[in-house]
Amino acid sequence: MSYRRTDAAAYLRPLTDEAVANALDPPEAGAAGPTARTSAALAQPGKTLLTDALEHVIRKHWSGARSEETMASQGLGAIKGLHSLGVYHVDDVTPDKIREAVRAWLAEGYSASTVRKRLTAISFMGAPVEGCLPKLPKPLQWWLNPSYRAKAVAHLRDTATMAPHGDARLVLADYIEWVCVTGLRVEESLRLRWRDITFCPRDPRLPEDMYVLIPGTKTVASQATLPLSREAGEILLRRRNADPAAGPAGLVFPAKYRVLSTLWNECRGVLGVSDVPTATLKSFRRTAARYLHVERNMPLDVTRQYLRHSSVHTTTGYLRLVGGYSAEEMKRWL
Repeated sequence: MSYRRTDAAAYLRPLTDEAVANALDPPEAGAAGPTARTSAALAQPGKTLLTDALEHVIRKHWSGARSEETMASQGLGAIKGLHSLGVYHVDDVTPDKIREAVRAWLAEGYSASTVRKRLTAISFMGAPVEGCLPKLPKPLQWWLNPSYRAKAVAHLRDTATMAPHGDARLVLADYIEWVCVTGLRVEESLRLRWRDITFCPRDPRLPEDMYVLIPGTKTVASQATLPLSREAGEILLRRRNADPAAGPAGLVFPAKYRVLSTLWNECRGVLGVSDVPTATLKSFRRTAARYLHVERNMPLDVTRQYLRHSSVHTTTGYLRLVGGYSAEEMKRWL
């Protein structure tokens, strides 16, 4: 059974029937009829089935969001793991059971990121997950270094590769450069409208003294008004000139996430990093952390505040990047 984000309710509704019980616990080959326990047999007064809890949290917290499909899929993975341990109700989930499931997932080769998503789903269902994921060494993260960045942007702006999605290719080129110097999150940038931009009060044609109002898409702390660098200002003016008829409600980066993601996957092939799991659209935010802290000499805690991290430890994690720092970069500080 495949998950379709456009019909989450229709997908999750059958979680209480026999068919999906077998999807979670397939019968052996040649077996006649379902072997999994049905929801009717599992129901107990005063207890909430894990499948019912997942349906509720997906509807409440992720319905319509870009992460809906991922969280539904990982939630099902979490439930399957708990079912294998004989746990069918939220009320029976214990830290020991979760730790046992986590050990099994890691042994099966699931990444720490995937396990964290499963724990998030379990947590939203109301089960205790604190301390259930062992501390794992975090691998170095991929980032869009200057060479990669120049190659990707040149590819997107090459008129010979414009079809299909010609306009979106130019939007992605500007988007890449924008996020690499501002560090805005994907959703923040794609929701940005011209009314959120304050242009230079002396002359709106100058890329100076510009600000961006960020409503925030993740936490209250992510809401902010940030000053923009000259580089960021130049990108905005280029976007403005590309669509001079756009009103205050017009999108600064008018393209759908799925289209940009498809085009970025094409760029990954050009860069030779298709098999690097961290070479995603989110990698540009890590690139911005390096740009602000290393290239612009922004103090670490100021970088944290600019990126709107709640902890400086998150910011330092963004700076643990593949390739480290060259001898020339280190020499600048000696």
